Amino acid sequence: GEEVAFLRRWQASLAAGAEVVADRILDVLATPFEIGGTDVPLSVTASIGYAEGDRSTAEALLQDADIALYQAKAAGKQRAVSFSPSMQAAVDDHRSLEVDLQSALESRQFFLLYQPTIDLSTGAFTGVEALLRWRHPQRGVVQPDEFIPALESSGLIVPVGAWVLHDACRQGAAWHRQGYRFAVSVNVSARQVD
Repeated sequence: GEEVAFLRRWQASLAAGAEVVADRILDVLATPFEIGGTDVPLSVTASIGYAEGDRSTAEALLQDADIALYQAKAAGKQRAVSFSPSMQAAVDDHRSLEVDLQSALESRQFFLLYQPTIDLSTGAFTGVEALLRWRHPQRGVVQPDEFIPALESSGLIVPVGAWVLHDACRQGAAWHRQGYRFAVSVNVSARQVD
């Protein structure tokens, strides 16, 4: 009875406390300040991830907070995010995609679509843009917004990007030999030009 009610109030105040502390930190950091009498005010932005709950170890709780921090960074500057179990599912899905991406290039699961490009001032056709798609054996066609972040974070964007460039150039050369003269555009990752 009373002990359960007290425990619930205590847990609720702890949860609210973490959020209040995170919001207060963001407020304090957002206030511009000066260093050494300079004329240019400086400000600091932060991303905060926090977690609570019954976890078997402190490391597991820190891992939850790290996942929430990743979500806060992805959401933009000046964010505080509390961990939720759905975040873990998203991380697991991302890791699963990374594992599947390891074999996707060798298994020839990637393909290119060519989208026409148009000069907006004249309406004239100017070329095509190569768009990467992934035909996953179980998921079907996976859109780039679902797998490009996993390619980037795993480093696989470099070999996959090289394949895209090679295949788009091969197709462009084939069209050129057939007498079609237009540009073939390819999006590249910053990691490809490092």
